[in-house]
Amino acid sequence: MGKICSNRDVCILSLLFICLFFVSWPVLWIHPTLNFDDFALIEPLKKISSLGDYIAAWQKNAILDIAPIRDLSYWLELQFENLTGLRNSQLINLVIWFVGLVGFDRILSLLKVNQSVRYFILFLIGLHPVLHN
Repeated sequence: MGKICSNRDVCILSLLFICLFFVSWPVLWIHPTLNFDDFALIEPLKKISSLGDYIAAWQKNAILDIAPIRDLSYWLELQFENLTGLRNSQLINLVIWFVGLVGFDRILSLLKVNQSVRYFILFLIGLHPVLHN
């Protein structure tokens, strides 16, 4: 059984992240905070530390609607802010996007898609402005 991640994969994925970072730089610089988000959605997430807490908050109607991906994104932003003191929701979104691209790359790899084609697809999807911004 071959390796799923080769050194070339690591290099290409690193290059993709660097490209994503530079393409995202204007947004990272201009809109670093949660200030434009709905605080009614964010405030209940500050008290959550587990999936059980999230479900309990939802059952008590503290969570306004069921949007677990959005809520996970906001929760990760809050955790990042607690750990670092920095507020940058766009950076967290960039990391989530990159992790999704890495997962998609793993799926393409398992499907035995040609490596050059995989890289082309990843860069095409990863850097496409409609999908990225």
